[in-house]
Amino acid sequence: MILYILIVLTSIYIMWMDIRYRRIPNKALVVLLFIGFAYLLGLDESNCYVRGGYIIPAITLSCGIALSYKNIIGMGDVKFLFLTLLLCPEQWHIAILYVVIFIGGCWSLLWHFVLCKIPPLGKVDMIKKGIPYGIPIALALCTFTFIG
Repeated sequence: MILYILIVLTSIYIMWMDIRYRRIPNKALVVLLFIGFAYLLGLDESNCYVRGGYIIPAITLSCGIALSYKNIIGMGDVKFLFLTLLLCPEQWHIAILYVVIFIGGCWSLLWHFVLCKIPPLGKVDMIKKGIPYGIPIALALCTFTFIG
């Protein structure tokens, strides 16, 4: 349970950095990777191997790199989604992608039309450009890690 709480706290830090600076720090992702693997290896059914599959995360990473080169999505978001898929059970991968796309779409509309116009949030947001997409990815990570 302590490792799950550390996953949630690291995800909250990543969300804060994404909202404030539109950057997802590599150091936070590495910390999340080690905490996540320790969490997975501590589960009874893990039998010392990672539960997630590798095909969907690899495809997602490849597509994300291509989209990142076209400046459609940030590379930090791609790495965060790849890490989320690695740390969650394989049977949830498609559901995770659907949740991230759906929540991300709702989040981007909400952010663009409502949240960025609120004065206190405007002071927190240093960049004022783009959508902080790390929030839906972090929500999916925390939800599906706990379910799995």
